[in-house]
Amino acid sequence: MLNFIRKSMLVGIGLTSMAEERIRKLVTSWIEKGELTEEEGKSLVKDITEQAKKSKEELDEKISREVSKVLAKMNLATKKEVDELKEKVEKVSGKTQT
Repeated sequence: MLNFIRKSMLVGIGLTSMAEERIRKLVTSWIEKGELTEEEGKSLVKDITEQAKKSKEELDEKISREVSKVLAKMNLATKKEVDELKEKVEKVSGKTQT
């Protein structure tokens, strides 16, 4: 499950990078054709990439919330709980060895 989520997030990051590159190429072609000024092109690229970044962050947050819900339903021990148990076992081991 976590591997699937990790791969999904990496794909999302890759798509975002590809999209930004394609946007830059498209805007550059519009500038070369005279359909946009260089300043308009820079502004457009900035606006679109900022919106894409915001959308990606929102998606990451949604995925994180859903993963947390799924993990809670699976009733798995958290890292904190495992660390606490490990600490208790080490204390008990130390007491029995002395």
